[in-house]
Amino acid sequence: KARELGFTTERATEIAVFAEAPGFPLFVGLYDPHEESNYADETHLNNLAERIEEKREERERKGESRFSEVCVIGDFNARTGKKTPLIVWTGKGGGKEEEWARTGGREEVFRPERESEDETENTKGRALIRFCEMVGIVPLNGLRRCAVEEGGEKVAFNFDGSFTFDKGGDRGRSLIDYACMSPVSLPSVLLFSVFCVCSARSDHSALRLVLREEERENESGEGRGNEEENEANQEQNKKKRRKDRRRKTKKREKRKKNEKREDQIK
Repeated sequence: KARELGFTTERATEIAVFAEAPGFPLFVGLYDPHEESNYADETHLNNLAERIEEKREERERKGESRFSEVCVIGDFNARTGKKTPLIVWTGKGGGKEEEWARTGGREEVFRPERESEDETENTKGRALIRFCEMVGIVPLNGLRRCAVEEGGEKVAFNFDGSFTFDKGGDRGRSLIDYACMSPVSLPSVLLFSVFCVCSARSDHSALRLVLREEERENESGEGRGNEEENEANQEQNKKKRRKDRRRKTKKREKRKKNEKREDQIK
């Protein structure tokens, strides 16, 4: 379906597919197996987070204006209750219209607030929140407010926080399907809702997400902005990514050492 709409697609990991087109964020369609499934793997989301970062760098090299923006949507089999991630954001790499989230390159913390019909949390839900913090995205389900902690405009939302899964009866209902987006993309969301289509064919509801497409440059180059400023911003972003990669490498090495130490103890 994505290809029919003019998007290019590629397999991202065992559980996800990427879809992208100029003027839009990077879309990631995902299915993460239930924690009791034989196919469940705790490394899935960590691997996907690394792949998303690689894709961001690739999109920046291509000159995509919204290279940093990501939308991950699908069945996570995760119950997060009202829990929200704390997102560190520099206000760089967003579309032209998303000035509300600009921070002048300073690192600020986005503190979203959510409401949800499903107040239960589980292990995969906590893993999803950690994944959101790694990638820098916010669940849209039940989102009410999102603002920069120090300064910046407070933006109110009223996105649907309904159950997305129904086995039948109150006990069988939960919210396990999510759409998660970069904070800078939030003002471009025209609609997010849970469209109940549970039937004999599926016990999941559909998620409906409508976005505003960023205006493209015309042939005369209008909207191109200051090229020198763009180049300076790109260089600053590259330095930050190199620093982030070094930090992630150190974390992985530390995690491997800890795992090796635990194996030796066992």
